[in-house]
Amino acid sequence: MANNERPSEGDFHSYFCTYEYIYHQKQMIEDTVRTGAYHAAIMRNKHLFEGKVVLDIGAGTGILSIFAAKAGARKVYAVEATAMASRAKQIIAANGLDDRIEVIRTMVEKLELEEKVDVIISEWMGYMLLREAMLDSVIKGREKWLKEGGVMFPSHASVYLAPIRMGHHARQQGQHDEAVEDWYGFVDETQSLYDLDLSCLNKQFEDETVDYFLQTSHWCELENHNLVGPATKINTLDLRSCSMDDIQELSSSWQLQVTAPGTEYIDGVVGYFDVDFDGSPQNPVEEKITLSTGPGPRAQQTHWGQMAFLMHPPLQSGAGAKIDGTSRIFKRGDNMRLLGMESDIKVTNADGSEGEQRKKVLWNVD
Repeated sequence: MANNERPSEGDFHSYFCTYEYIYHQKQMIEDTVRTGAYHAAIMRNKHLFEGKVVLDIGAGTGILSIFAAKAGARKVYAVEATAMASRAKQIIAANGLDDRIEVIRTMVEKLELEEKVDVIISEWMGYMLLREAMLDSVIKGREKWLKEGGVMFPSHASVYLAPIRMGHHARQQGQHDEAVEDWYGFVDETQSLYDLDLSCLNKQFEDETVDYFLQTSHWCELENHNLVGPATKINTLDLRSCSMDDIQELSSSWQLQVTAPGTEYIDGVVGYFDVDFDGSPQNPVEEKITLSTGPGPRAQQTHWGQMAFLMHPPLQSGAGAKIDGTSRIFKRGDNMRLLGMESDIKVTNADGSEGEQRKKVLWNVD
């Protein structure tokens, strides 16, 4: 079996390299909501693993492979593209499971096995679910190696939006304004000191500054008091059957309601995801586990946090208003592992009158 394919140099430096560091793996493992959900999903549904063959895609330290082996798996293939594979071997041997877990350093797209698998486990999710584009690799692995009726862990994924007030709009606008003011001062000073005219870059700098401060989503950890209305599910993926085409772009129409008394405007919307561990029709779970990355108390937060999509200026939307929108979450042309989100938004006030409209509001998810 020719299992030694490495990522391209460009993809390694822009993505894979971070997963070679122990501190990064530690950050994920010590996320007890994340790791605990995977542990519970596997250990409370041992019947799906006992005597089975398991493929762990993007195995990292091998912790999910270890869970699967402890749940009774006959054989686990732990596939990891980075040098973390050698550390996974150490950890697996130290835990006495190297007789059942085989660590393979390769990309799953180049993986060669001598058998198909009963279960695929993977922690592939990024910000707004699809950032990092690891789901592409999971789907390719599923199409090639999962048996008919096999189990995907997780099995389903959903994306949510909710209206928010978080008080960051003025700060972001202020940072933008300061950056622009600083630029014009710099242009004047350069002209004075060196007789060098850089004003030809004014428009480009302004566009760049808008993109960075006003059109880029922000990682956050919001609590329930930041929400001014309930969350709405805007997309769902069945990970047992979704195709590569299905995940290139997530499009949706949605409606949010502003319910918090006294609300006069919203700063924007917050986005997050859930994943469910629900087995398959042929092999259902005994206990369904859900991993949520939504707003809530600090103890329930994950390392994914949430993504805040702020509007500049804030959207006038009082209590009782309805916000109808369409969204398109897409892979960016400049880097397929990063995302963009574009939305059209229309407010209907509580008295039924038409409110603000925003067209083609664009954010980056870096």
